[in-house]
Amino acid sequence: MSASATKVTLASESGNPSEVKETGTAHAGDIVQTDSAGKAQLDYPDGSLTRLGPDSKFTIDELDSATAQRTAVTLDVGQSWHRVKKLVAEGAQYEVTTPVGTASVRGTAFAVVCEGNSSCAFTVIEGLVQVKTKDGTLIDVHPFEKVTVPENTAAVPYPMDAVQADEWIMNNLELDGIELADSAAAAGPDAEWKASLDGVWSMAITITSETAENRQGNVGTTVTRVWTVTTGQCTADSCAVSISSDSGNTLPAMLSAAGLTVNPSNGFAPCLDSVTGETLSDKGYTTEFEYVLAQDGTEQVDGVPTVTSYSGIFTSVWTLADPVACAGAPESATSVGSVALVRADG
Repeated sequence: MSASATKVTLASESGNPSEVKETGTAHAGDIVQTDSAGKAQLDYPDGSLTRLGPDSKFTIDELDSATAQRTAVTLDVGQSWHRVKKLVAEGAQYEVTTPVGTASVRGTAFAVVCEGNSSCAFTVIEGLVQVKTKDGTLIDVHPFEKVTVPENTAAVPYPMDAVQADEWIMNNLELDGIELADSAAAAGPDAEWKASLDGVWSMAITITSETAENRQGNVGTTVTRVWTVTTGQCTADSCAVSISSDSGNTLPAMLSAAGLTVNPSNGFAPCLDSVTGETLSDKGYTTEFEYVLAQDGTEQVDGVPTVTSYSGIFTSVWTLADPVACAGAPESATSVGSVALVRADG
């Protein structure tokens, strides 16, 4: 064990704490505490390590040999960083118990940050962490994902720009000599698409075809919107997405490795007099919309691949809902447009 900033204390379960000036030896049952400026590192027999930030309380519950690879620790409060060597021994384990649940791994790099007994966040950069909450719920957290217990019931993306802004994680990656881009590359394409969407985007639809005769004049016109995108809970294959449009609408969507599919709630559209253009009924048609977009632009941002644009197709289907007021109007119509979605927040 080493202290990289003061003050760090080490105590047995029944003994008085003693200050660790530079290095010391910790055993199973020992308690490590850091004050508001303290930082510490524990190096385990198998080459794994834990780092503690300021205002942390940490207990070594179980510690075995390098060949047995059995380590169990508890973080009561504070910041911790764990880099775990691949567990290959029979019965090997590495567990971090917190006030809200236990994280189990078999070789990974992840952070656990606890704010007292009320909330702990588990953020994974490499490998897989399984969090078991106090009520027995199992949550898998993949690279570039985060789960905060008890607030979340599933992991959510932790975008690469969020990682870059996370001083605790970035300091630990630097100490480990790991480039964020290398971790992103090791995580594979999932890290890219899950971290690609949050932010502000400029969306443009150019109408390419209209089946309704009285809407032919729309062909070639372009409609623009500003979308503010927030990614919600994820499974291994997809993430729920909420899009706030400057039109005032909120659009539900689904993000996956294949791209982004937006299915706004069904709405209404007016029917118009084919000669005068007068509105005959505000709810003349029911409408169904769909955007199907795929990634088509990626740039290196601070060495990290970041998706900067999507493109695809917009389709709206109009079905006559008011045949009385809209007498003579087509029973259905379809509009199709090309869509360009470009990151607008840099």
